[in-house]
Amino acid sequence: MTCAATNEGRFRVHELRVKYSLEPTLRDVFVEGKTDEEFYGWFLRTSGNTSCRVLRVSLVEIPFEMLESEGLPDNNRGRAILLARRFSETRCATSIVDRDFDDILGPEPPTESLLTTDYSSLEMYCFAQEPLQKFLSVVLRGFPLSAAEVLDLLTQPLLELAVLRCANQELGLCLSWVPFQRDCRDNATSIQLDRPRFLSRWTRTRPESELINTIEKYVQERISSGLIARALIRGHDFVELLRWLLGARSKSKQRLFPDSDALGRSLLGCLEHHALAQEEMFSRLIERTAVPQRIAG
Repeated sequence: MTCAATNEGRFRVHELRVKYSLEPTLRDVFVEGKTDEEFYGWFLRTSGNTSCRVLRVSLVEIPFEMLESEGLPDNNRGRAILLARRFSETRCATSIVDRDFDDILGPEPPTESLLTTDYSSLEMYCFAQEPLQKFLSVVLRGFPLSAAEVLDLLTQPLLELAVLRCANQELGLCLSWVPFQRDCRDNATSIQLDRPRFLSRWTRTRPESELINTIEKYVQERISSGLIARALIRGHDFVELLRWLLGARSKSKQRLFPDSDALGRSLLGCLEHHALAQEEMFSRLIERTAVPQRIAG
């Protein structure tokens, strides 16, 4: 058995429970999507664990009624959390979810079977000098800016976007997100988000006169509260703004990536196993998925 995902049919929760009771040394890791499945599988294999399965949570049949009874959303994050709750008493199953907006909206009550990324999402492990410099030097084969300079340029607009997303959640605005790149300005030494212009486009379907003022007040209060950027910035926003910056500074570099997904995968490929293993979540993953060694009689 390997860490590769199983694509034959779907599992049922009660079937997994029976299987775990009969084979207590099984180790399954449930993740939100395909990229997670491949990445965590690579990490565990590189860690020497070749007996663990990494499975997309969509492979498990979880009725809406089961999620509703637990007060969980009908999405892959909700399904992964449900499995962590249902299998909290066994080491056979572990779920991994993105941290998302936990720092503002409140985290899921911790259990041993639920692991949360150290930063807002998997991509944010790349929001650091070492992997980003590897990307600029090896993948791009050079770029006018260093990794430190790129991070300095991106942090403020990304933090503003993250807080706007939090406002949508916490204030219950139910606004559909709109692309932000057209509202970004490259001023050579900084990247500025034209927030009034973005807010005008974003709230176009909600003409309430005080809505923009309410959002703006929320943003100013949150940003002044001393937020940790890597814990809050959305990974996809990071990738999209980085691709925009590549285009602003070097069109030929941007053309290497037909879309943000391709860029995101390239960034993940620059992460090193030894560095990830020092992060709390990955360290716990290694410990959770270890199979006890048999003692010779």
